[in-house]
Amino acid sequence: MKNFSGLFVASLALALSQLGCQSPPAEPRYVEDTATPALAQGQPLSDFVLGTWAFQDMSTGGEFDQRYEFKADGTFALVKDKHKIGGTWEAQPNGIILKHETIDGKTMQQATEEIRKQEEIGTQGGVAAGVFHDWLMNDIGTRNFAQLDETGTGFFFTTGAATPDPNDMGGMMMGMKGSLIRVKQESE
Repeated sequence: MKNFSGLFVASLALALSQLGCQSPPAEPRYVEDTATPALAQGQPLSDFVLGTWAFQDMSTGGEFDQRYEFKADGTFALVKDKHKIGGTWEAQPNGIILKHETIDGKTMQQATEEIRKQEEIGTQGGVAAGVFHDWLMNDIGTRNFAQLDETGTGFFFTTGAATPDPNDMGGMMMGMKGSLIRVKQESE
């Protein structure tokens, strides 16, 4: 009986350790979709924007960890790490207006109140969540208007709907807050 219980415990420990060691499924990798043509003359911008785009700025480099999925019904989902931000978009003659409205299924206000309560408790997780939330709110707060770029293949976020003066490179660079690049899942 002693051998049986020892063997059972060893088998159970091995099975549990294998379960714990299994990696979660790998997140899909995204790459720039260079095969997609530029906006065609006469093509509605509202058709062109549909699909998957990645946010890119000086700090993200080639990592496409923030992806926008624009849908025909005028909604979008922004996926950032384990968070999903929802909202609506509207085509304009030279770009798109974005309204970020929900985070993880809650209104922005509800999410903010929940985070503030966690911060007040003072746990390390609550404080970290507050820091991330503040960064996220500031970051997406600069993404209200994405202007079509001069190549007609992507968009760049600006501080307003006005077109930056291309002759004023300093002002133009200050006005740019990152870009949207069309991406696709990397084929294996």
